[in-house]
Amino acid sequence: MAPEDFRELATPPEALEGVQAVPADEFFGLHEWLDERLGPGFAIRTGQQMKMDDYGVLGLSWKTCSWAGEIFERSERYFKLLSNTYLWQVEKGDSISKVYLHRKPHRRGLELSNEATLSATVVVLQAITETEILPVEVTFQHGPPAVLTD
Repeated sequence: MAPEDFRELATPPEALEGVQAVPADEFFGLHEWLDERLGPGFAIRTGQQMKMDDYGVLGLSWKTCSWAGEIFERSERYFKLLSNTYLWQVEKGDSISKVYLHRKPHRRGLELSNEATLSATVVVLQAITETEILPVEVTFQHGPPAVLTD
């Protein structure tokens, strides 16, 4: 995509200088807009591209975690300062732990954001543990796409 493709957005790239926060509706709208243009799997691909440095101070705090589950504790504290939209829950098991992101999707952009968040979580967990930790199951509160290639 070229820079001019983004000029139709409510906050075009050239207006981002000095913006402290983008409204949630605009953020989720951007996910929907990009999904239409970039096609199936956009959110998962986006999450896989994220690195800890992309998260600023939160990413820095993750780098000092002594165990993988600590990222969820730190994320929960961080997001409580910003909003009430993220609630992580971790159920520790002997060989498999369950991680829940309690964030009800009320629109497609939020569904995509949830998918990207969980995809990025795998990247962060791999970086912290220095292992190829992978989920054995992933489910979402929203339904599957109409076409499975989506």
